[in-house]
Amino acid sequence: ADKKYLGPSLKTFLNILSDSTFPQKELSLQKDRTVSTIIEDESDPSDISMNLFFKEIYKNYAYGYPSIGEKSIIKNISRKDIVNFYKNNLNQKTAKIAIVSSLSKKDVEALSEKISKSLERKDILVDKNTIQLKKDNKEKYIYKKFNSEQAHIYIGGLAIKRGAKNHLPLYVGNYIFGGSGFSARLMQELRVKRGYTYGVYSYIYPMKNIGPFVIGIETKSEQAQISVELIHNMLQEFIENGPTNEEIKHAKEAIINGFPLRVDSNSDILNYLSMINYYDLPMDYLAKFTENISKITKKDIISAFKEEIDYKNLTTLVVGNEKAKK
Repeated sequence: ADKKYLGPSLKTFLNILSDSTFPQKELSLQKDRTVSTIIEDESDPSDISMNLFFKEIYKNYAYGYPSIGEKSIIKNISRKDIVNFYKNNLNQKTAKIAIVSSLSKKDVEALSEKISKSLERKDILVDKNTIQLKKDNKEKYIYKKFNSEQAHIYIGGLAIKRGAKNHLPLYVGNYIFGGSGFSARLMQELRVKRGYTYGVYSYIYPMKNIGPFVIGIETKSEQAQISVELIHNMLQEFIENGPTNEEIKHAKEAIINGFPLRVDSNSDILNYLSMINYYDLPMDYLAKFTENISKITKKDIISAFKEEIDYKNLTTLVVGNEKAKK
């Protein structure tokens, strides 16, 4: 860190933290922009399907609402709401500070102390009891009519929290199943072999509470149901039999060899430190990441998928014209 710039930059940063004003004119402008974006999203089948899917699997829990918000809520937000939210969520009791720097440990500790002292000292009760989400115990199929040639399909359900023991085995397994682009099983089967789509994918998204396992695909409406059936069959086979040893070897090599590129800048490292801080992960999470990946076995992957993903009780959502309907 160049101390010539650190002082002035820190002063500006601390002023923003301690004296944010949230002018009404700017708030009104941002609200109008947000509502306009939401209105645009309401005519986009991709956004419609994603929002419906998350609403279906999370119901009225916070994760079930679009991160951008809803029109009625955005319109009713007042300046007082913003100020109260800021004070309740960014203060000495709740703030977590992550710093990446060439400064000495002593200087970083002093810097952290300055930042902390600039925040309001507020004695608020931090509720650490999260709602216990429950995974569905029945299969669900939802169809929403939308006049488009392409059907937008989501398949999945609740899976796992960040930091859970099955996270990394699921991560490696999903990399093989649908998380590695053209080399993934889903892409090879549905695009390369059958030509049903330009893109199909799956991902595990662990969060503070239970995050989802999601499979997504866009395809011609008349191919929607055969694609859904094929994906379900592929997932069942993967959960029951797991990947091949060769697939596991290639996946682990790709993840391990690619990891340095994910932490090759200060901003990348800062993002990881923030994640470790927020999710209360072990402080050696980064140092041991590649080692932990290298230890994962076929048995680990099969066990993790069987424990966390019940292919018999997933939610399937299809948005498209009548040809996409079951």
